Amino acid sequence: MSIASLALGLLLVAGEDPDAYRRLVDEAVAAGRAGQLESARTLLDRAIALEPKRSEALAERGGAFFVEGRYDLAAEDLERALESREDPWTRELLASSYLLLGRTDEALESWNLIGGPILRSVRTKGGSDAVHAL
Repeated sequence: MSIASLALGLLLVAGEDPDAYRRLVDEAVAAGRAGQLESARTLLDRAIALEPKRSEALAERGGAFFVEGRYDLAAEDLERALESREDPWTRELLASSYLLLGRTDEALESWNLIGGPILRSVRTKGGSDAVHAL
C-alpha cells in the first residue's frame, strides 16, 4: 500500500478529510487499471464503509468483481449501486453479470432499461457462415 493510502487512512480515522471518499475511489480506480484488483477492492471497501449510501464505490467494486469473473458478487454490488443512482455503465455491467450467471430474463430486463443490447450484426452457422448486418 502506498504512503498516500496510509496518510489517507490516518485522516479518515481522525475524521478530518471531507474529500476522503472521492480520493479513495480515485485511488482504487488507478489501482484497478494497474491490475492491482485486491488493492483496489480494499480501497473501495474503505470508501463504502465511509459512505455506504453512495453508489460510485459500489459500482467500481462490482466492476472489479466482474473482471475477476465473480459475477454473483458483481451483481450484488451493482444492484446496490443502482438503488441509489441510475447509471448506464452500471446497468450494462449488471445485465452482463446476469447473463453470465444464466439469469437471462433479468439480463434482458436490465438491458431494456437502457435500450440494449444493441446488435450490429448476426453470424449464423449451418448452411452458410454468413454475417447479416442489422
